[in-house]
Amino acid sequence: MSLQNEQELDALFAKARTAFPDEIEASPEFLAGVWARIEAARPTDWLAVIERWSPRIALAGLAAAVMITASVWIPSHADQHALAVDSSYIEALTFDSMDEHDSAMWTLAGLKK
Repeated sequence: MSLQNEQELDALFAKARTAFPDEIEASPEFLAGVWARIEAARPTDWLAVIERWSPRIALAGLAAAVMITASVWIPSHADQHALAVDSSYIEALTFDSMDEHDSAMWTLAGLKK
């Protein structure tokens, strides 16, 4: 290693020694103590849980709303289109056959000649 790399490494170790307290003990319980402090710092109330999960819940609700809307709208839209096509065809046949029938009957049915 070069002299500059060794000096940088020594400086890094010095910063690490000042960052960590001296009372860290190298015992088998060290890692368990670290996890205990992490768990103690975590919030345990329901509001914190809801706050953490709220973006996911909102996204799932939005996806469900889009799927429900699509499942209702797409078949309804297709039925309306088919109804419009059928009614146009029926009206065309009706108007073509008006000459054969009494026009009073078509007036009663709501169609005008």
